[in-house]
Amino acid sequence: MNGIFLEEFKKAGVDVSGIEQKIEKPNYEKDNVAIAPFNFINIRENNKPIVALYKKQDKEQNKKENNEKNNSDVKLDVFDKKLFTGEIEITLKSKTPFIVGDSTKDKKDPSKVCFFSVKNEIPQVSGSSFRGMVRNIFEIVSFSKFNNINNHRFYFRNVADGAKSPIGIAYDEVAAKLVPKKDNNGNEIIKNGKPEMKKVSKAHMGYLKCNGFRDYVIYPANYEYKHDKSDKELKNNAHKIMGKAFDFDVYSGYMNSKKTYYHIAEYKEDKSPIKLDYQRDVLPYKLDYENAQTSSQRKNYSSKTKSEEDITTINLFERLEEKRFKECGVPCFYIQAKDTNGNDYVFFGNTKFIRVPYFYTTLDCVDGVYKKDDKYDLTEFVFGKEGEFATRVFFEDLKLKNQEELQNKDDLKAYLDENIYTKEETTEPLLAPKPTAFNLYLANNEPSKILTYNGDANVKAKLKGFKMYHHKNLSNDLKEAMLDPNKDEKAMKNVLKSFKAVKSGVEFVGKIRFLNLKKEELGALLYSLNVDDKSVYKLGGAKPLGFGSVELKSTLKLFDIDKKYSDLFANDYFKKYENNSSDSKIKELVKHFKDITLKSIKENSKGFNDIKSYDDFERIKELKAMLDFKNTSLPNWDLNTKYMVVNFDKNSKNTDIKFDRKLILPSPRELKDHFLCTREQLEARHDECLNSKKDKNKAKGK
Repeated sequence: MNGIFLEEFKKAGVDVSGIEQKIEKPNYEKDNVAIAPFNFINIRENNKPIVALYKKQDKEQNKKENNEKNNSDVKLDVFDKKLFTGEIEITLKSKTPFIVGDSTKDKKDPSKVCFFSVKNEIPQVSGSSFRGMVRNIFEIVSFSKFNNINNHRFYFRNVADGAKSPIGIAYDEVAAKLVPKKDNNGNEIIKNGKPEMKKVSKAHMGYLKCNGFRDYVIYPANYEYKHDKSDKELKNNAHKIMGKAFDFDVYSGYMNSKKTYYHIAEYKEDKSPIKLDYQRDVLPYKLDYENAQTSSQRKNYSSKTKSEEDITTINLFERLEEKRFKECGVPCFYIQAKDTNGNDYVFFGNTKFIRVPYFYTTLDCVDGVYKKDDKYDLTEFVFGKEGEFATRVFFEDLKLKNQEELQNKDDLKAYLDENIYTKEETTEPLLAPKPTAFNLYLANNEPSKILTYNGDANVKAKLKGFKMYHHKNLSNDLKEAMLDPNKDEKAMKNVLKSFKAVKSGVEFVGKIRFLNLKKEELGALLYSLNVDDKSVYKLGGAKPLGFGSVELKSTLKLFDIDKKYSDLFANDYFKKYENNSSDSKIKELVKHFKDITLKSIKENSKGFNDIKSYDDFERIKELKAMLDFKNTSLPNWDLNTKYMVVNFDKNSKNTDIKFDRKLILPSPRELKDHFLCTREQLEARHDECLNSKKDKNKAKGK
């Protein structure tokens, strides 16, 4: 819906004055609202955890039920007549161009992405990619656990955010302290009867040393700041350690107008060595260094020459291998800290203002109920659980609808280029997810109190939930996704990708086979494939740029096990007992799934006894909002679903919004209500107007 259609509503007598105001460019900073091409399906309702879980059965109980009722939780070795076995025929149609990459091809040219194919460059949708998409929706609709995430501990440093920003406050709590200012004679400066204070780093210097396998310690050392080098010397010596044991000059990274370097001498005799915990202190540093190798913004480097003093690696553990550090250890900066639970940490690096990790990992920011291992969820039952039981759903690769006809085409490549693929283009950078943007990824509801991964003394940081990408109305010419010609392509070569995508309107077909599913399990699978009539899904790569919107159609076929295996050698064996299931049967299965899920939620989650219907849950409403492709026709949609920029040019005429850690990301429905003219608003007002006219005409006897 856009401004063009408002005239039609005006003519129909609909009041659109309030809606017209929403078409104006939003004031993001005033409303403390962030924007992004993605959003989250919240795993909580009214800030309460919500999950549907099912009891585990012990071996004796399973054995008893196998003998008496024949309905144990997971069966893989026999066909159970009381359970459902069959297949779902899938037709996938691209709504926008999409790309499912093949990592095995073009390794010589990592900037080029090829569509997954098995033979002759005929594109296929890999079963694993399709499975991943369906599983994600399945987890959401079945209110399953939220523990299938990468467990990261992120490092951070406050450089330009300001002391009062969320990250500035978090960094100062760990890495800074206030001390009295002093004059040139060493006396405290008094102002208004009180000492004038200044902020200084808590970092000290010492030697990092390895005394054995995973046995690392830091010996506190004597050190002093130095100022007797020229700007040129400081620049040339960046990241170097000059000198010999117990007489080192240590240079951190160079910045404009830098004046200081450090001299470190012998161990402090009155200080005991500080023992490092490998899992808590050492491993996060190593992982952060590895992650930095793929970061376009913060790449570590290593330049090794004949002279050990010219080695400029900033990985302290690589430096430990140098001969001159074998005896004494490698000079480093370190900070000792405690988290909100009183646990001890040691952070270390090679500059006074070191990067420090958040105390808590991503998995620490998930409620305990989502990580319970004493019960199963429907996702585990259906898709399998490692070490316990295998999957009961099997996803085929989806093939082009007319693939058999193409196999022997003489002009196959020309046909594919003309009818299936878009032109090969270099797109805008395909950015990696940045969960370090805590204001977007964490459940922050108050702009005045943004939490980082450390949370605070009273509130624990919590991840929002399942990440999904907004739809964009990307056409086959890819103009909206192509690299801006004003950008320096050479300077961006490490982050650019080029590929041919499958055009919109192309159909793929395949099957999902399933074995021994319970009624609610099959209902959940069917519902995941068709949440509602407006549902359009996201598949493949480059989703932030608008790629990957696909429509699904499914046909259920159930097997009659008795007939199927009593007539094994019939000529029409494979067709005879694959019965199409009616819409009423599918609705029955889906309804049963919803009823069972609602019951389980009330048994496992507190505060939801008043909910009357499965569809009343906010999670389901948010999911439907994210899957609705018609959002793309709303005014300001592209403006509201793009990345914010970090390096903001105030003189630029574009509409880019500056990234700010004090802005919070609205929910999918809040986004539409806050800034957008929603289709539902217009339709509701239009219906009210029509009903009002009918009542008036009826009163007049027309």
